[in-house]
Amino acid sequence: MKKRYLLAKSSTKVTGKLKNGRTLAEHTQDLLKCYDQIITPEITLSENKKLMIRLGCVWHDLGKMNSKIQNNIYRSMAKNAEEEDERLEIEAALIPCSNPEKEEVKHNLLSPAFFYSELQKRTDLSWQEKQVLLKAVMYHHGSFGKYYDVRQTAVEEAIFYDIYQDILSQKDCFVFEDIEAVLTNELLAKLPKDVTELNFEYYKDFQKPFDLLVQQNDTNLAEDEPSSKKEKFNQMYIEVKGFVNLMDHLASSQEGQDFKYYFTREEQAETDQKLLSFIQQRTGDAQAKFNALQEEILQFEDQPLVVTEAFTSAGKTVCSDRLTAAKKLYLVPNRISAMSFYQEAVEKYGQKNVGVLHGTLHLYQSKAEEEASEISLSANDIELARNFAKPYLLATVDQIAMTLFKYPAYEKVLAVLKDARVCVDEIHLLSPRMFLAFVYLMEYAMKHLDTRFHLMTATLPSSYKKRLNNLLKYDGIHQADTVKRGEKTIQLSLNHDSSEIVAISKQALSNNQQVLIILNDVDSVIRCYKQLKEALPEDTAIQCIHGRFKENDSKGLYSRITRQEGQIWLTTQVVEIALDIDFPIVISDLAPMDSLIQRMGRNNRRGKLEKGGLFYLLKPKAYSVYDQVLLDETNKLLTKEQKNRKKSKKKEVWLLDMVDRKDLLTNYYEQKNVNKFFDTEFQQAEKEIRKIFGLTSKQPLNGEKLILEEEPYQNIADSKKEAAKYFRNSAMQIKVYLEEDVQAAEQTGKDITGEGISISGRRYYQLLSRNAIVEKSYRKVLLQGSYIYDSKFGLEFLTKTVVPISEVSEDDEN
Repeated sequence: MKKRYLLAKSSTKVTGKLKNGRTLAEHTQDLLKCYDQIITPEITLSENKKLMIRLGCVWHDLGKMNSKIQNNIYRSMAKNAEEEDERLEIEAALIPCSNPEKEEVKHNLLSPAFFYSELQKRTDLSWQEKQVLLKAVMYHHGSFGKYYDVRQTAVEEAIFYDIYQDILSQKDCFVFEDIEAVLTNELLAKLPKDVTELNFEYYKDFQKPFDLLVQQNDTNLAEDEPSSKKEKFNQMYIEVKGFVNLMDHLASSQEGQDFKYYFTREEQAETDQKLLSFIQQRTGDAQAKFNALQEEILQFEDQPLVVTEAFTSAGKTVCSDRLTAAKKLYLVPNRISAMSFYQEAVEKYGQKNVGVLHGTLHLYQSKAEEEASEISLSANDIELARNFAKPYLLATVDQIAMTLFKYPAYEKVLAVLKDARVCVDEIHLLSPRMFLAFVYLMEYAMKHLDTRFHLMTATLPSSYKKRLNNLLKYDGIHQADTVKRGEKTIQLSLNHDSSEIVAISKQALSNNQQVLIILNDVDSVIRCYKQLKEALPEDTAIQCIHGRFKENDSKGLYSRITRQEGQIWLTTQVVEIALDIDFPIVISDLAPMDSLIQRMGRNNRRGKLEKGGLFYLLKPKAYSVYDQVLLDETNKLLTKEQKNRKKSKKKEVWLLDMVDRKDLLTNYYEQKNVNKFFDTEFQQAEKEIRKIFGLTSKQPLNGEKLILEEEPYQNIADSKKEAAKYFRNSAMQIKVYLEEDVQAAEQTGKDITGEGISISGRRYYQLLSRNAIVEKSYRKVLLQGSYIYDSKFGLEFLTKTVVPISEVSEDDEN
């Protein structure tokens, strides 16, 4: 009889090809390889924490040496088999279970049976550290609540029957030498072969909460207060589990392949030269140098938090790039900006160094994914891990801010933040609730993860400054007045009707000028596109760009709009950030002043039009994705300024240079109703955070308390959907595939990974309730008859969906 290997992962259906299962020994060796690439001198972890993480890598999956989990892996492989003979062969290899009527005990609960006795013998770890490591291994899949009711007798029976009787005692049926070699090389330890060498008693310690740890006598920590001890153990658990989970996912996604987690010191030293080359290439000026703002930033390099306040087009992104680090994260307000910045980052750092977390990649695990992750890794987790493995990571702010709510597997994200530098672009565009959550996360990360933050803003509202001033390590703002009179002037024209868009476009075409049209939601963009196609000559080059395109199409669109090909571009607020584009004519819906100023930055951006760019602002509409208070105040300010011009009998066109726009934005933030809106939003956000964490109004509220006060393995939010409630579900994006693409893939074997389209969670569930979406071939499929897709205008829904205006968020329709 041929011996079989003990497996750690099953086959996984990825891009239509069957991947081989990974043995337990191979998977463990993959983790250790990841460990060597991540736990380097660059990272500030104590030697004991490093040891605990390495032991966790070796020990965490030993519980998979049991019949039930091995059979689950084989069944998963059979399910993914492409040939019937292959499927039958795999099913014939199922292991006979000596205790089949008993429910399976998860492997992570069983792993200590192999190492608990060995752990207790170690003298290089304290009793508390041993308990932290035990819990980190036992909770590395799932949350505390999931396992709390598992009985001691159920664990004992699984150890005896599923592990010993069905696996370890069957010496002639399985290959043990490979995993035993790993244990011997790493720990000089042997694999338990006799039932007496397995530990049956450890589970009673598992159910003790961390609070009991501070009651144990430990001379090394005797001088600390109990609360301080508790924070130390909670943080220790977060770091150990976070890095083990991170390496687990990296190992499963890379499968022995090399990856690059950090920038080398040499690469960091070469950053300035790369940036200068990038600037010179973009500007066409071979002598271009860093400006004053970009030179001054280096004096803040060692500060845990610096805020750069400089107006639009001042070069803040290059400021961020000059602040080097071995691991960098660059965060932007919306997912489309992240994809746009990705292309620019690739130009600077190379594709192998840059990862991106876009809207369809989620950091949480759903319950189904959590269950499945024992035996295979989802396509989401594979792509997520591969992006985490890059030294430069682009993401939206919500992806990181949601970590505050401690959803399942949150520790992995915190591990990525360890010793990293995080730069956040245009923080004044964050909603108060997003900003507040991120501030609390910063407060924790600066103290406990040694994370450094660089926040960038055009103008920081007073209510936002107030929250930053509460941070202990906040040392002030790096400011530079880079705006000049007469620079990048635009001609502002107000109160245009939507029906004028066609006439303005015709006039522009006759003058051989390009037009950028910015509307507030995708449906409006598609309607306008169809109107222009009917009214303009057939050969007019009209293109849309927004969040409802196939991923592969989006990549091409970003390149085309950056090169400014074509004649007319229709878009949503996605062009407000990141895109370096310059149109002589811009037509825009009314938006809050801060967004409107960003849109103005796409008009005469390079200041080459002597008479200024033409900026047409459309009349306010009854429906908007923005808060009405902010729209009203923006409209009032602009209308008031226009009336003042008429009173002063200014007949010339209304010219706005960069100074005028900065003054408008400053004036907007000083408006009573705007400040009241922000203050109310902050107060409501604080109330919701207190409610989520079960805190009263009298209890102190800070990031350290939110993350470390409660047991770290008790998730505050059990799912991403629950955590997203705080953000009004604006962060929830779901990838769907068109039925025609899925059918083509089934017939031809074509890879359609890049054919997914992101839609809001709210839109997804509405379509699902109308039977317009089904699960098919491991994907969420949008059925024919419910949509039209065109590479020129994107995805249009034919199934009617009714969304109350009060429930629509800005991110839903961008």
